[in-house]
Parts: sequence; structure tokens; C-alpha cells
Amino acid sequence: MSAPAVRRLVLLSLAAAVLAGGGFALAQGGFEAGRIGPASRIQPSGRKLDPAGKVSKPLGNLPAGGALTADGRFVWTLSAGRGRNDVRIVQVATTPLRCKRGRRGRRCRKKRARRARRVGRTAQTIAMPGVTGGIAMAPDGSAAYVSGSPESEHADQRVADDVPGQEGDVVHVFKLDRRTGRAERDGAIPIPAPEGASTPQAFPPGTGPAQAWPRDLAISPDGSTLLAALNLGDGAAVIDVGRRTVRTLATGHYPYGAAILKDGRTGLVSNESDGTVSVIDLAAARETREIQVGPHLSHPEGIAVDPAAPRAYVAVAHQDLVAVIDTRSMVVERTLSVERPEGIGTEPTAVSVTPDGRRLLVSDSGEDAVAVFALPGGGERRDARKRPKRRPAKRRPACRRSKRGATRKRRCRRARGRSAALSDRVRVSRAPEDWSLLGRVPVSAYPVGAWMTPTGE
Repeated sequence: MSAPAVRRLVLLSLAAAVLAGGGFALAQGGFEAGRIGPASRIQPSGRKLDPAGKVSKPLGNLPAGGALTADGRFVWTLSAGRGRNDVRIVQVATTPLRCKRGRRGRRCRKKRARRARRVGRTAQTIAMPGVTGGIAMAPDGSAAYVSGSPESEHADQRVADDVPGQEGDVVHVFKLDRRTGRAERDGAIPIPAPEGASTPQAFPPGTGPAQAWPRDLAISPDGSTLLAALNLGDGAAVIDVGRRTVRTLATGHYPYGAAILKDGRTGLVSNESDGTVSVIDLAAARETREIQVGPHLSHPEGIAVDPAAPRAYVAVAHQDLVAVIDTRSMVVERTLSVERPEGIGTEPTAVSVTPDGRRLLVSDSGEDAVAVFALPGGGERRDARKRPKRRPAKRRPACRRSKRGATRKRRCRRARGRSAALSDRVRVSRAPEDWSLLGRVPVSAYPVGAWMTPTGE
């Protein structure tokens, strides 16, 4: 994969959120002296990452999910491990700022430099009772929704008493400040377990109440409907965001991923145990059919909808593949393999599509890399940006006859012709083969998400 393509990826892993400012180098040596981790950039596997761009400070405790804001300037990461849970908002891009030349633009250039220094910094950390990794951003950038789990039993990991949703089985709501990227709490929406949901596995069996345990979230294009996969409730929740009302329905076992198609009427939920994807009529809040994307216990997880084609992509973790669903016929049209020659174990857990619909990004948690596929529809790219023409001189010097005669004069004229043609030339680059694996970007341990900013910075 080319360096410009690598520049545009925002990669989320356990150790750090990285705004890739260049390529990644893979060290072939063994462990260095001292501890492994973000400080030395040495991974548990022994390889060392050497990114050419800026690297932020390490994120919180076991990031299990994240999402870009609508404008692509900030990434939200969810710390969901044993210990303190929180939301960390990291700036990954700046707003474009064009400056004039000369003295008038000096102040503007200083302002642009100050903005650039903010990239990679944590803008805000929000303490949470507990998170599972599910998150969705309102399309207009005004709100964020985060799946909530119960508060920790340990006193040193608890949040303040006024923080909502400490009982778990909720979706936390946040209001966003588009200018600063910061957020403030706006309550929590309780999510009941679907009727007939079994109790979680415990000892003795059958003890305790049923739980919903919302995992992945998806929001409709108009921002009015939220879909939640209820991992321990064997169901899904359809949430009216304005009224904050919830309707639940039964799906397969251990639902994980969630997505809403561009029509805003159809939802998809992946079922880890069954190896299926449930198709949901959002208006009626009912399952209409199931799509088999893998065998039993194949663990289909993250789902992404193609913004430029009627397709959806499902990461099937225990099969090392991505299932491509035709959303018109609701069948699997093909699968994309991310398996290594050494054997199965790359474990794709999350997928995303670039805003232009030309690339599929697959987060392979088992191999600590992001696989990049070329999607159909790219064709041959024509770069319409022509080279700027220079101002012609008042008097164009002629190719004078030299001592060697007419030969030098003919060469001079040919060179002038080639130079004039070059200034008007349009560069054409051939697109890669459809569905081909372009490459793998090595990242920190256990990546759970990769996105491209809308501006491509």
C-alpha cells in the first residue's frame, strides 16, 4: 500500500491511537532491554513499530471500541477493561486554514501551526461507570451514544454519585461541542432485556436476572433511530432518540455488531454463536430473516455499510474472513480472506469503509494489523489537477543556430514542444484489481477499529 494511503488512516489499538503521518516500519530484531509497551513501541510479539508521524499518549484501560466524529477531527476511544473505565477524546485532524503569503499571512501561519500541535492530544477524558465498546455518532455531529455496563464493585474504580447509568444496561447520551470537540453528559437511556431472554451463565445456573448488555450501536442516516445489539439478551433494541423510547426484539444468540442501511428502514445485527446476521425491520421492530455468514460459533462481529454501493461487510472473526452481503437480495455474494499462510488466527473483529467507498479497512485483532482491500467502482482515476502554467515571457527566445548547425536548432524546438505539452498533461493512475488485498498496516496490540477522516488528512 502506498504511503499516501497509509497517511489517511486513523488506527485504534490497545496501546495508542495513531494518526499515521507516514509509513510503518517493522523491526526484525528481538526484544530490547526493559519493558515492552507504548514507551518503547515494542509489541508483545517482539516486533517494534516505528511510525513516522505523531503518536499520542497511551490510551486508557483496554480500549474496546471507538468512532470518529462527523467532521473527522476527533476520535472517541472507550476504555473497557478491568479497572477504571472512561471515554477519551483524541484530536486526529484540524480544520483547514489557508493563509496568504507575505506579512499578512504570518499570523495565520502561526495559528495553523498551533492547531497542528494539537493533533494527537487528548482533548477530554470522561469517567464512565462501565463501557462495553459500543458507540455511535449522530450524523450531524451534535451527539454521541455509548453502550453502558454496570458500575465496578471496587471502590477505587467507582465514579461520582451523580453520574447516570451506574446500574448498567443503558445507552449513555452526550452532547457535543463541534468547535472544541468536548462533550457533556445528557442522561442515559435504560435498555431492558428482551422478553424471554435467558439469564447469563453463572453458578449456580439460572441465578440472577436477565441482562441486555448492549454492545455495538448504529444510528440511522437522519439521526432519529438507534439500533443496539444486546449481547447477553439474545436480542436487539430499536431506540427512538427523540422520545427515548425502546422496543426490543429477539435475534440469534450473542448478538454483537449492528448497522443500519442507507434507507434508514433496515437494520443488521450479527450473532456470534449462530454465525448469522439478523435482518431487522426497524419500523416494526421485528426480525424478518437471517443470513448465514459462517458456521456455528464462527463469531461474526463488526458490520459496516458501504456508502457508495448496496453492500454490507461483516467481520467473521473465527474464520479469518469478511462476508460481503448484497443488501438488495440479502445474500452473501462473496467472502474476502485475511488468513495468513501460517494458518488461521488473524481474527478480524471490526470493519469500516472509506468515505469515498474505494477501500475496506479490516481490523485484524489476532495479527495486530489492519488489512486494506480495494472495492469495486474505483475505475481509472483521472487527476484533473493540471500543472500550473508559468507566465510567458514578453519575448520568447528563439532557438538560434549554433556552430553545429541545424541539428542543435531542431533539438531545441523539440524540447520546447515537449515542455509545453507537459504543462497541460493530465495524470492517469490505474486502479488496483477489484476485491484485491492491497496490504496490511502493522499496528499496536489488538486493534479494534480503523477509520479514514472525511477530509483524507
